[in-house]
Amino acid sequence: MNAPLIPIIELDNAESLSKYGNVGYQTKHFNRLILVKIIGYIVDVIDNDERGFTFLRVDDGTASILLKIFGERSERRKRIKGVDRWDYVLVLGFVRHWGEEIYIQPINIKKLDIQEEIYYKLRLIIDYYAVLAKNRNSYS
Repeated sequence: MNAPLIPIIELDNAESLSKYGNVGYQTKHFNRLILVKIIGYIVDVIDNDERGFTFLRVDDGTASILLKIFGERSERRKRIKGVDRWDYVLVLGFVRHWGEEIYIQPINIKKLDIQEEIYYKLRLIIDYYAVLAKNRNSYS
């Protein structure tokens, strides 16, 4: 399954395809997003042991999105792997929604060092530019 590296703003107006009997989400530049990669800073951590969830807000400068992790405290801690507020991370996860809110259910969250941060920022620019150029050419 393909997991494109996308800017978070791409998910702002994502539309669930479930109402059409399909899996995934459609955005302005992607037809069927299921699994995505995002990069950004963790700007907020909300942990609620009583209700069994941890939410991390990730911001990449274009927008922010919640990562939602549910389950037992030990399982949630294992999924977070020591990342904390203001860490720069690479997230691989499933696009989900609850009501009108789009969020990501992370599979993997990796804290990036400065070299990896620069690499993924550049990779995002190159990959997203290619998607924009392809979409522009398909309308010509």
